[in-house]
Amino acid sequence: DLTNLEYAGNYAFTGYVTTTEKDYYEISYTWSDAVGSTATKFQALNLEKLVYAGDYAFYGVPAKSVSVPVIETIGKQAFYGISASTFNVSATVKEIGEGALSGMSLATAFTSDNDVYFEEDGVIYRKMDEGKYELFAYPAGKQGVEGEDGKKTFTIKEGTVRVAAYAGS
Repeated sequence: DLTNLEYAGNYAFTGYVTTTEKDYYEISYTWSDAVGSTATKFQALNLEKLVYAGDYAFYGVPAKSVSVPVIETIGKQAFYGISASTFNVSATVKEIGEGALSGMSLATAFTSDNDVYFEEDGVIYRKMDEGKYELFAYPAGKQGVEGEDGKKTFTIKEGTVRVAAYAGS
């Protein structure tokens, strides 16, 4: 049960690690106390108190759902490859690292309650200065709109001047 976890350091739960590797992780209690011998036991990540997820913190964890309502910092590829079909960027988020939401092959849409990292058509954009936007995260499982030629396309929001690293993976 990780509902009281407030901080998950870099690589904290990466790759379904075992207790023999716990020395590599910056969490406040031992790996075995947190989740048993492997992270494959995760079905849902209910991280109700988590404010910080370091780089690669939950990389590859096969969770089918994730709840991080008070998170402020999401590190690089922190949730890369999780098995969730969606992810909500909460209003409390101040910073998201590169590729934090990439590799989610089952994700068909993202949602957001955030003013800076906002959602449009299931895609996360980041507001920049002077009315410009960065395409920040396109869900890996999202299908484009099929055109007359049979090809699937996606129209980027007007004013988008930048695409983040790993945005479409």
